[in-house]
Amino acid sequence: MNTVLFSVIYVIGVMVIGLFLALMVNQKLPGTNFFRAAYYLPVITSAVAIGIIWSWILSPQVGILNILVKSVGLKPPNWLGDTHWALLTVSVIQVWKMAGYYMVLFLAGLQSIPDSVKEAAVVDGANSLQLFFHVTLPMLSPTTFFVLTVAMIDSFKNFELIYTMTRGGPQSSTTTLVYDVYVYGFVHYRMGYASAVAYVLMVLVGAITIANFYIKKRWVTNSYY
Repeated sequence: MNTVLFSVIYVIGVMVIGLFLALMVNQKLPGTNFFRAAYYLPVITSAVAIGIIWSWILSPQVGILNILVKSVGLKPPNWLGDTHWALLTVSVIQVWKMAGYYMVLFLAGLQSIPDSVKEAAVVDGANSLQLFFHVTLPMLSPTTFFVLTVAMIDSFKNFELIYTMTRGGPQSSTTTLVYDVYVYGFVHYRMGYASAVAYVLMVLVGAITIANFYIKKRWVTNSYY
């Protein structure tokens, strides 16, 4: 269940934020290249380093975030020590780390849409929202499908942050299939069980990928691939 929840939060998060960032940096404005690089920086930063930094930021005693929350008169939760918050916290941090990668994918899709199509829609009287929902999104469907497939596969690669920040706790609330493989294989040395979990994970990823390609036939309206 933890794996499913993590995947849902991750996939929705990186797709929504990645598309939003791509739309922002696709503007012809000064400083756009700087922001593209800044948004992509967490992607190439070590997940272990990010986990350590965020553990410090979210520390109940000396964490910057808790200090800010207390300064406005609110009681901050124990972000990594509460079973209700730990999985959500780690998932959001993983989204923050990887959103820049999906921004680049969406940006490539946006820049492949011919300007003439957008200009024709504007001439016909389309406003910004109509242009986005009736022109940009439909023509972006091949990229969106590709991003969805990659994000769903990527959502199962959640070991580093969980190991660094929570070690699967508290009370196994952040234990996922990938972390189970590590625990059974390299902590309890039950290699057979760890291999079985890894095979289940492989079958699950394969099934999701096949299902995505089946859905592509009905969803993608203008394929570039």
